Amino acid sequence: MRCGTVDLGLAKYECLGCEYNSKPVFVCFTCKSRFYHKCGKKYTDDRSEKQQE
Repeated sequence: MRCGTVDLGLAKYECLGCEYNSKPVFVCFTCKSRFYHKCGKKYTDDRSEKQQE
């Protein structure tokens, strides 16, 4: 599965106000599919949390 890899793209985050040690952080996109075990668990957890509210 290509989920969480650069194949699905990524976002670059960096602090523009930091003068020292401004190292960018790269975060890979996920598929957000409930059929993939890793993303599906997050989907299930988020849904159950919303139902408890």
